[in-house]
Amino acid sequence: SSGSVTDYLRDKWGWNDVLKRIHWERYEKLGLTSIEERENGSRVYNIEGWSKRDDHRHHAIDALVVACTKQSFINTLNNLRQLLVDDTTQTGLKEMDHVKLRDIAGKSPFTTDQIIAVAEKVVPSFKAGKRVASKSKNKATGHVQLIPRGALSEETVYGKIKQQVKRSVALNKNFDPSWLLVDPQIRTLVAKRLAEHEGNAEKSFKKKLFWDSSETQAITKVEIWDWQEETVVKYNITSLKLKDLDYIVDDVVKAKVKAFFASYPLEKDAIKNLGTQTIWFNEPKRIPIRSVRLRTGLGKVVPVKEVEPGMATGYVNSGNNHHLAVYERPDGTLFDRMFTFQEVFAARAAGLPVYQQTCEDGVLKWKFEQNDVTVFKNEIGLDTHYRVQKLSKLASGQSQMFFRLITETKVDESELALRQGRFIRITSLGKLNEFNPRYARISILGQIND
Repeated sequence: SSGSVTDYLRDKWGWNDVLKRIHWERYEKLGLTSIEERENGSRVYNIEGWSKRDDHRHHAIDALVVACTKQSFINTLNNLRQLLVDDTTQTGLKEMDHVKLRDIAGKSPFTTDQIIAVAEKVVPSFKAGKRVASKSKNKATGHVQLIPRGALSEETVYGKIKQQVKRSVALNKNFDPSWLLVDPQIRTLVAKRLAEHEGNAEKSFKKKLFWDSSETQAITKVEIWDWQEETVVKYNITSLKLKDLDYIVDDVVKAKVKAFFASYPLEKDAIKNLGTQTIWFNEPKRIPIRSVRLRTGLGKVVPVKEVEPGMATGYVNSGNNHHLAVYERPDGTLFDRMFTFQEVFAARAAGLPVYQQTCEDGVLKWKFEQNDVTVFKNEIGLDTHYRVQKLSKLASGQSQMFFRLITETKVDESELALRQGRFIRITSLGKLNEFNPRYARISILGQIND
């Protein structure tokens, strides 16, 4: 049957209100509901800003309407529609009073309450997150090998450099005489004190070191030169934007590129001319700036190839998280670890389990993978099914987990959606422990195994 026929039947049989009534209590608490009384005595439930397409179960209701539609209903509606002057919409047909239409409206095979009772139990299923590997057999040699079913890393190749930075350290027994002090005067004072005690820092700084013989101002902390490892990426000069300039590694190059951008009133004008006008690093020697290195701030990168420690020249961001595992120590404390797709594939290739049951001194308590079905208790203590939407690590090192109500079709992360319970955001293991979620599995036949 056509969409217009199923739309008419769904309206007349009262099934348009099924999903509205299921969600009614949640939206009523937020003051987003209203009930419209019609002249014929019927009641229309309205939810502000809500559509049936916000719920995956509207497909099940549409399928039920199609299954209950008879050919005689289709013929009757099509014949009566020809009597309408304006047949571009279904409004006229819905308002038309005809004995045959009243007959169709009265032949609803199920009541709205019956549909609600069943629809509330419907839980949509989702394809499992990320399949790790599949076996591939070489027909010529018969050799079987594992092929990863996803990207092992991001495509960008990074490099590593070491830059000299200042670091503040305490002047005590833990001071290392090999450290290079920034301040020349302090360097002389420290060297003299160390020489008096044959380079022994514990003996040298048992007594405080002062700036002068008056011993009024003690030196308790000093600045030293240290080497800091930085992950960098090479950019073509034509790919630069104004926001990238502060991350250029070379100070001379940075100053020249900034001066080029400053010579144009608008950023887009500078970008347009990057490829046509040369920025010279050394114009007399005709050395142009064609590419720059940018600091990335990336912490964890891995070598492109397996080489001896310290011999790698190219690095990649492993990215592509596979799952988050939460472990419980014997004393009850929790800790987590994010496993990348690369780590999981390496474990599978080595014949190890994909999900590590133990880590350090902890035992696996929960594991979360994209599209896993998780059961939370709602505000009145009923089981509510959510799916794992996304997992990430914050800059602070904390894990961030988003659980989306399993019936939701939209990815809405507004504060209103959070209050409505359409998703749950967890950023601490303490909060996760309070929710105490359960893992559930939905079979291909739709059976739920908690």
